[in-house]
Amino acid sequence: MLLTFSDIEKSKRMMMREQLDSRPFKPPHGHVSLLHYLRTVPGLRPRHLLKIATAICKTLTELHGSSYALGGMDVNAIFVNEESNEGDEIHVYVPDFNAYRIASSPISGMPDDTAVDMEEFGLLLKKMLRVYHVVSRSNDPLQGTAC
Repeated sequence: MLLTFSDIEKSKRMMMREQLDSRPFKPPHGHVSLLHYLRTVPGLRPRHLLKIATAICKTLTELHGSSYALGGMDVNAIFVNEESNEGDEIHVYVPDFNAYRIASSPISGMPDDTAVDMEEFGLLLKKMLRVYHVVSRSNDPLQGTAC
């Protein structure tokens, strides 16, 4: 069987996926899954979603800046803790157990792994907004979207 340049590059790319010395999957004490948080936090407002999204973006920025891609995001595998004694502070833990090193130079015809992370981030935001709208309508039909 004759291997094409594309096959060789794909093989090299797969070999470059080194696992990070990642943090354990178990969330820090006091954190709950994002889905659980969105469904149960009293008085959920759009500003909560914005703070969570911002924290996830910061994590992605750090990973991408170190030439790593996250390798998947799920609403049940992102964890949140709202510290009541710190005011409106929301702590977000994004496990990087699936993270892998990405090639330093883009390979023609291959997907950009950071773009895949951003696409998954967009889908995660969509899920967060769906849950928010369902929860806000079920709690109070007159509740608006004002911050």
